[in-house]
This record gives sequence, structure tokens and C-alpha cells, in this order.
Amino acid sequence: MENQDIAKIITDAIDGASCEVTDLTGTADHWGVKVVWSGFAELPLIQQHKKVLEAVRPYMTDGTNEIHAVQISTFSEND
Repeated sequence: MENQDIAKIITDAIDGASCEVTDLTGTADHWGVKVVWSGFAELPLIQQHKKVLEAVRPYMTDGTNEIHAVQISTFSEND
């Protein structure tokens, strides 16, 4: 899976979000994602991360297993 594929998965799931994806290990299965979305301003951090995980979970161990790990950073547009 490529970083732009993961970014599209996340931005398709979270309408209006922008996303940067970085391969953390060079193995294309450990990813860092930075997601910016205005809706995060109203959510606690755990709910922000859950929203991102909901998008990528089908590609993790309970799905296709293309993503082994994801490091999530979330920001509202005002951060």
C-alpha cells in the first residue's frame, strides 16, 4: 500500500479532512498519519483517534493486514 492510498482512505472517510502519510520504517506497513479536520475541535483526543482508526481498520489485522501499525496525530484547523 502506498502513502497516497492511505491518505485517500482517510480523507474519503472523514469528509473535509486533509492528511499527510509517512512511511515510518521503510517497509510500507508502519505509517505515521497527520490528519487535520475542523470536526476534531469538538472531540476528545481518544475520539479523534478512533475516527481515524475506523477508516484504516479494514486494512489492519482485522482486515487485509496491509497496515501493521499506525501512529496518529490529529489537529483541528485552528491548531
